[in-house]
Amino acid sequence: MQRLMILGVMALTLGTPVAHAADWGQYRGPQRDGVSMETGIEAWGDTGPKELWRRSIGPGFSTIAAVGERVYTLDSDDSKEYAVAFDRATGEELWRTEIGGLFKNDFGDGPRSGPTWHDGRIYVLSSLGDLHALDAEQGKVLWSAGFTEQFSAELPRWAFSSSPLVVDDLLIVETGGTEGRAVTAFARADGTVRWSAIDDAIAYSSPILVELHGVRQVVVLTQQGLHGLGLDGEALWHASFAPKLGITPAPPIHVAPDRFFVSASYDIGAKMVQVSKNAAGFVATDVWEARTSMRNHFNPSVLLDGHLIGFDKGTLKCIDADTGRQAWAKRGLGKGSLIRTDEHVILLSERGKLVLAAAATDAYRELASHQALTGRSWTQPTLADGRLYLRNGSEIVAYDLRGGRS
Repeated sequence: MQRLMILGVMALTLGTPVAHAADWGQYRGPQRDGVSMETGIEAWGDTGPKELWRRSIGPGFSTIAAVGERVYTLDSDDSKEYAVAFDRATGEELWRTEIGGLFKNDFGDGPRSGPTWHDGRIYVLSSLGDLHALDAEQGKVLWSAGFTEQFSAELPRWAFSSSPLVVDDLLIVETGGTEGRAVTAFARADGTVRWSAIDDAIAYSSPILVELHGVRQVVVLTQQGLHGLGLDGEALWHASFAPKLGITPAPPIHVAPDRFFVSASYDIGAKMVQVSKNAAGFVATDVWEARTSMRNHFNPSVLLDGHLIGFDKGTLKCIDADTGRQAWAKRGLGKGSLIRTDEHVILLSERGKLVLAAAATDAYRELASHQALTGRSWTQPTLADGRLYLRNGSEIVAYDLRGGRS
């Protein structure tokens, strides 16, 4: 206890942000699985959850990282994209750093990638492929890398969207480069390239870290399918998935100990892959595949008690992870995004409706709802220390989910 107190005092003295268990420092949360360990979440009444603050924000689909007393995301103006830090209590803007030019698209302008917080730094990727390490306290640029210049990467049709992953002293992200440089590991300290891997095109997904049969590895979707990479960049295994589609933004879900769920819209469906290991190495085999069981569009499902809950296009579904069979379905929400706690599923429809439902595999049970935003709302919710953060292309809002009432 005394040692922890000393470390806390040192951190305060040095002015360095410190991560806590309740933080949500990256896309899809602490373990990149959309699951929070938060407790004490309560259903709200007719007036909705207590709104803490709401403010205007520039266009973008970037997720929100919430660490300590700060909230981070990416947005844009008429010509540039930015990383932005807000005060978590008031929503006051603390700093704003330009990260690249503006990506424009009929479905929405601005950044797609989510910021990743680690050890006092924020790692961000612009839509045009500019990767930056920023000081989280002041937003100062520490190092940068340009994917189109450094890796001869072409700007993808829907822009660069991968959210950087921190693994030990590495920062791993889809770079979309040619000649075996689809995925790259950078040194977190200075941006030096440690390794690149996979000769393939980007699929707009984000890597995850897992341990399979005693081997830590990065699992990532590219256009040709699912790949397992050693932390030295060695290709360990591959499973084909939707190679002709070219757009599979929902990252894989690790179904412990050795299976992976992948899903895509446009009538592709879902697949469960099992990865075994023998004397020759890792082997990936298909467990089941179904075209209509789950078709995640812009954000993935969550795992709960051997089931997967997610949006099958415009229908919220719960399916059995072992078979892909439907356990229950709920229409009327349209497409959306979700996260879960032990007791609840928190959903945001693409039309901005916030829903609190029971975390259950036997039936859908809605506990509360509230119209939180208007317009296209494609960004996954962030839950940190009882506070829920939501955004669309024009607003960011913070709610208290621990019993506060508006």
